[in-house]
Amino acid sequence: MTEIGSGISDRVPSAPDIYLQRACGRALCALYQVEGIELLIKTMSFPSIDAFYNYDRNVPNYVSAFAGFDLPDSERYVQAKWQAWYDAHHDSINIKFNADAYKAWTSLTDSLRDVPDTAQVAHYEAFLVRFPGYKRAKAELASKLNGMAWNLATAPKGSKGSNPKLALKYALRAVELSDDANIWDTVIEAYLANGMKNDALRVCREALAKYPNEQMLKERLRKLEGK
Repeated sequence: MTEIGSGISDRVPSAPDIYLQRACGRALCALYQVEGIELLIKTMSFPSIDAFYNYDRNVPNYVSAFAGFDLPDSERYVQAKWQAWYDAHHDSINIKFNADAYKAWTSLTDSLRDVPDTAQVAHYEAFLVRFPGYKRAKAELASKLNGMAWNLATAPKGSKGSNPKLALKYALRAVELSDDANIWDTVIEAYLANGMKNDALRVCREALAKYPNEQMLKERLRKLEGK
């Protein structure tokens, strides 16, 4: 007599559990096993919300966090692009650093959810002392500093929200973290708020040398030169 259920695995093809594979990939990465990154990349072939659309927890975000690298936005959801990058670079991935940084980053951001941006700055700076090359933290802090600097520089003078000196400090730190045309524009605005037009003009010309096609900076220069 054949036991019920015997041989069923021979007759019914088993489909891989993509969600389990993703969990295993993250677990392997957390254990400093670089192969976990490749496992995560392979699961991108399954078109689910976790593969692409879940903003903070999608597969490309996990891959980039553990790889310490990110593809351009136009490519980061393309499985073949990630696989090609992994095949070329897997031996040089610092998985321990990346995994430790990602764990610390997740803990940090969770702890700061209800903390005002001004109070978050010191925590981000402390994180970057531990993980100076962590691009996501640098980008996030640069964005926060840029926003605060702009508000402090453009608030009506004498108002509670106006603080030109702090605006300049924040803006200069932001552009150290992220060499971005929008942040350079904030630096220019902060110099102007401090009455430092010559410095604003100098920085505007330097920024235009880096971003010659940036219309915003062209307009800035035109106004600063009185044309």
